[in-house]
Amino acid sequence: MRIFLLFFLLLFSGLFANSQAPFELNSNLKKEVLSPYLSVHEDLVGKLSANDLQDDYFTELTETNMGYSDSTFWVQVPVKNLESSPKKWFLVYESSVIDHIELYKKGISEPILVLGDQEPFGNRKVDYRYPSFELDEPANSETIYFLKIQSQSTIPIQLFAYSQIELMNYISSEQIVLGLYYGWMGVMILYNLFLFISTRYKSYIYYVLFIGCFAFFQFILNGLGFQFLWPKSIYWANTSLLVFMILATLTGSMFAANFLKSRQTFWLYRIYETVWGIGAVLLLLSFVLSYSINVKLATYFAGLVALLLIFNAIYAWKIEVKQAKIFSIAFGVFILGVLLYSLKSTGILPANILTSWTIQIGSALVVLLLSLGLADKINELSSDLKVRVDELDEMNQKLNQSEKRFRELFHGVGDIIFVLDQNWNFIDINRAVTRHMGYKQEEVRGKNILEFIYKNKDINDTYNRIFVMEKLEELIDSGTPVEFQAEFRQKYVMEPKELYLKLQFVELDETKEILGTASVIIEDVLNRYIEAERISFGINNYLRNAEIFSQKLTSHISKFSDNDTSLAIRTSLREIIINAIEHGNLNITFDEKTKAMNDGSYLTFIQQRQDDPRYKEKTVKIEYVLNSKKVAFRITDEGNGFDHSKMMNTKMDKLNQENIQHGRGIMMTKDVFDIIEYNDKGNQVSLVKYFR
Repeated sequence: MRIFLLFFLLLFSGLFANSQAPFELNSNLKKEVLSPYLSVHEDLVGKLSANDLQDDYFTELTETNMGYSDSTFWVQVPVKNLESSPKKWFLVYESSVIDHIELYKKGISEPILVLGDQEPFGNRKVDYRYPSFELDEPANSETIYFLKIQSQSTIPIQLFAYSQIELMNYISSEQIVLGLYYGWMGVMILYNLFLFISTRYKSYIYYVLFIGCFAFFQFILNGLGFQFLWPKSIYWANTSLLVFMILATLTGSMFAANFLKSRQTFWLYRIYETVWGIGAVLLLLSFVLSYSINVKLATYFAGLVALLLIFNAIYAWKIEVKQAKIFSIAFGVFILGVLLYSLKSTGILPANILTSWTIQIGSALVVLLLSLGLADKINELSSDLKVRVDELDEMNQKLNQSEKRFRELFHGVGDIIFVLDQNWNFIDINRAVTRHMGYKQEEVRGKNILEFIYKNKDINDTYNRIFVMEKLEELIDSGTPVEFQAEFRQKYVMEPKELYLKLQFVELDETKEILGTASVIIEDVLNRYIEAERISFGINNYLRNAEIFSQKLTSHISKFSDNDTSLAIRTSLREIIINAIEHGNLNITFDEKTKAMNDGSYLTFIQQRQDDPRYKEKTVKIEYVLNSKKVAFRITDEGNGFDHSKMMNTKMDKLNQENIQHGRGIMMTKDVFDIIEYNDKGNQVSLVKYFR
């Protein structure tokens, strides 16, 4: 008998196990929880229709959150009205981010109403952020409803019953609470924005961004964005939630990193930078991947950042960061809310009043506490400001002393120190100009440096002036410092004063000025006793060698000739060496150089040729002979040579007419040297200048 009874119970237990007592309607339904009356069936394939449902499909609802699932869930809602009059009531599904929720009446294949954030908000008969169904129950009736639920986000089973007046009262009360919450967040945004404008303390702006992004995330999560801002934009209604969830997480971590001074700890700040990189990638993916994948990634990312902030708070306590205490208290509450909400969203914790509102509660508290903590920063800044003012007074005294010392040094040094504008006019110059050149400072200021270049009375534009102009243009074009020798006129002595100049750009605020020094060239003792010299060199293909060797090889010519002749030889020799490097060893044609100069890419072009394996090992050989009668040079390159006869016959006027900025080296050389001879190949030139 016992065996038979056991068999009977096992066989027929399924008929009674799924039977749920119906929910009894009354006239005063005040957010009645329907969970005890519900049963659920998970359709793994998602192909069942309302007509396919059978009673034994359903099991008692034991979990109020199904988590993330691709299944379709059918919820059975049995309702009865025992009174003798019809009852109007409202079935409210408390989730604003559910994709689809369809209401069926048992025995009817077509849905009564289809709602969710994948349907236009205008489909809703009740203007409410949660999907709500208005239902009428006949007198003395019993009805079974089915809810078909599908969503890419978590699927909570949170159903509540309201009478009409109670629903309106609840919505009104809820709107007041939400209005206070978002009003509070708005006030704190303005308050902290004002503090940022007043103090320029970065934590305030990070905090403003965090509050703004988080408040907007909550606004969307609560369904208010879909209700009030974009009721017809289904795509953005879902995507915006992900975007602002990630932005809120990122800005919150940025605030924490700044507030807790994490930048002072290298490895910790690198962790933050890695997290921000991940957040940026997730932000981009929110527009690419499916919503179901993105919402999981965003949720896990929020949990990861929450753990990082907890660790940072603990570490800040350890290294005695002053702000760690208030941060730990405030964000401890908030992080707890985030973790509870994350666990609820993943289905680990049930969806209820506490887990659904933990973020709002935590965020309201954290905004209050951290605003107080940041406000305390004003007192700290005030104290710090007083210290800074005292330090500033002390620094001003030191600055005045330093300026005085600088003036003494500026005017007391033996070399001439000066400042030019970009038009080469003197802005300032020290007193050494009087000692070396005879001019007073007032006579020099405002005048152009070229006015002080030495020239013979009978020559309008000497080689000395041309050379200085070239060096100044080189400084302007390249921006790199230049060094050279030049002859300057003196006020009371008619002979030139040879000075060694160094010029470079300095940036002052938004302007550039030229800082220069001019020092007297120490006399070469050997120059007094030299009678003759012969020497040869092999140089590489750097253009600076042309300047260096042209100066060195002409430094003793003044022993046997005048300064103008020495300078003319120096300038011409420099041009011939440049030709040997450019057109000889580097194989740069006349047209290639013209094009590169017109394009402004000449220096880059030269460097490419210097690094080219075909040319980089080639050298220029320079042979030099000096005696009392003449100076002679032989410059030989390893290039292919050129048609020197054509260039020797070219006139300077033609170059000027065609506005060609190079090719003048040979022209200048013809006017300086008495003998100019090229070998047949054109890769060797001999230059001779006789002294008269």
